Amino acid sequence: MMTWDTVAIVGVGLIGGSIGRALLERRLARRVIGIGRRESTLEVAREVGAVSETTTDLAAGVAEARLIVIGTPVELVAGHACEAARHAPDDALITDVGSTKQAIVEGVTRLVEQGHFAG
Repeated sequence: MMTWDTVAIVGVGLIGGSIGRALLERRLARRVIGIGRRESTLEVAREVGAVSETTTDLAAGVAEARLIVIGTPVELVAGHACEAARHAPDDALITDVGSTKQAIVEGVTRLVEQGHFAG
C-alpha cells in the first residue's frame, strides 16, 4: 500500500480534518500538516487527531509535502493551490475537495498543464 511521508491540508475543517484523520489512522501518511488561518481551529484539529502538526504559514506548511489537499471554500481554492505550488516540492501533487470545479480549474490551468493538480 502506498504511503505518503508528508501530506499538507490547507483548511482543516470538517472535510479537510476528516481526510487528515483518515490518513493518520490508516497510516497512509507519516506526517499530516494542517494549515489554517486561526490557531484555535488548528488546535482543535490537533486535539482530535486530524493532523500531527499545524501552521498558519502556507509556504512553510507545504515545503516538504508531496500531497497537498486544499479544503477551503471553493472561491479560495485556486489561489491557495497556486500559492502552494510556488512553495511545494516540484513533484508535489495538489488536489482539492471543492464541490464545483469550473472556477477552480480555470484558476489553476497552469498547474493542470504541468501535471501538479488533480481536481
